[in-house]
Amino acid sequence: MSKNPEDFSVRSNFSGFLEFNLGMHESELLMRFMCLETTPDFDVFVASFVDFALSNQLTGRVWHKCGQAEEQDNSPSNARIDQIRKHALRQALQRLGYGKTYHMMCASVENPPDCLMWLDALAAKYDGVCDFGRKEWDQLLGDCQAVCDWPACAFAKELIEAYPNAKVILTTRDVDSWHASVMKTVYWRATDPEHEFVSQFSWAASMYYPMLNKFFETFFRGDFPNKGKQVYLDHVAEVRSLVPTERLLEYNIKEGWGPLCEFLGEEIPDTPFPTGNEVANFIKRCRTRNRRQMMNSALQAVIMSSAFLAASAFALYAWDRLRH
Repeated sequence: MSKNPEDFSVRSNFSGFLEFNLGMHESELLMRFMCLETTPDFDVFVASFVDFALSNQLTGRVWHKCGQAEEQDNSPSNARIDQIRKHALRQALQRLGYGKTYHMMCASVENPPDCLMWLDALAAKYDGVCDFGRKEWDQLLGDCQAVCDWPACAFAKELIEAYPNAKVILTTRDVDSWHASVMKTVYWRATDPEHEFVSQFSWAASMYYPMLNKFFETFFRGDFPNKGKQVYLDHVAEVRSLVPTERLLEYNIKEGWGPLCEFLGEEIPDTPFPTGNEVANFIKRCRTRNRRQMMNSALQAVIMSSAFLAASAFALYAWDRLRH
């Protein structure tokens, strides 16, 4: 898979929506994503989760979320499946050339049907009701050069086993500051009554909201406020136990480009390391997204009602003409 940001990969979901993930300007992306009821904002994400990163060899394929793999013309190359804790890291990886970097926003904003596969993965791990192995991971993530953030952070063991030759980056942070950040951002989002209400009407939110809640109920043992810190510590210990030291980088984003570039074998860019955004921006974006989704749902209802009324009026007119 090419690392050239000007290249792009194509995914399709069962709704018939084609998503061109790379090589587009923001204005083009805004037009593409209008049918997803949301507006992408690739510059923001503040929540920090317990994370790790995988760097592995994958085949050069484009995976369709609802079907078969499709071979690309380019030969296999480095395609990293990286799981790192902040959107700043997503931006950093993109600047290093890993243009297709999977992130929480891929599921919440860019391609909500991904949430259905993540629900399958969570059900397989925590409920034992289905299988989710290498084939399914390739189908979900096989077109990616990088994967950041949650919900993938819940599958450290599974991804390490699925890609056994991977390098692993374990991002670290003070557990108290991490917990406080999540409480004010993603946990707030999971418990937001407005978000739950929107999920009853919005196509995108109806897939994202259940997956978000399933993630917190399972990975954080149903009680993030009281158990989240211990889950963080257990996760860090698990990753350390699963990966040989020569394939593991423990990393804090405050360290900047140096350790990350050295570990990945990349040259240090001549631009500053990306920074995350504030909690207030996260909440504002979520509120804005809620309102846009409700407006779109209302507009769809008006259009469908108008179409029904028009069809009914035409039918009555036709019936009246036949009678006379």
